[in-house]
Amino acid sequence: MSIQAQTYRDGPQPRISGKIQAGVKVGIGDFVALVGNYMVPSQNFTGGSGSGSGSGSGGGETAFKQLFCGVLIAGSTSGTETADSDCIVATDGTYEYPIAPAGQIGSTLPPGQPVEVAFSGTNLLQQQVVLTSTRQPAAIALTARETKPSDQTVFVRIYSSIMGQPLS
Repeated sequence: MSIQAQTYRDGPQPRISGKIQAGVKVGIGDFVALVGNYMVPSQNFTGGSGSGSGSGSGGGETAFKQLFCGVLIAGSTSGTETADSDCIVATDGTYEYPIAPAGQIGSTLPPGQPVEVAFSGTNLLQQQVVLTSTRQPAAIALTARETKPSDQTVFVRIYSSIMGQPLS
């Protein structure tokens, strides 16, 4: 299993091994939560409140944050696997992601601004897209560098909720 670092930029990168349930699609750089014995991608959680449920949809951004493990760095799956797959997840580090809505953050963001996983049009959490947050319970990362209104991406320092470094 090779480790890819398409979004990793700098800082520590502690890693843990995990499993992805058969039939679940997840890619390198995706945000994942630990639900039961499996790493579950953020797009399997819906917006709003609630709690995540295995590999199926459900959840809420607060539930995702409570179970947030990190960023998948090895072991992507297509969703057609018939057996569980091994994976590696980074639980800390600085990563670069698109910011939503692109180019519309309004004002310059200083380092330390909370960010959360963005929603898709179907009210599911997205993969590899973040937005600024005023709701600390949903934040999974902090901006790592100054971000200007014209920027299309943001550097964020992730904080795994289950590996001892959650944002409070």
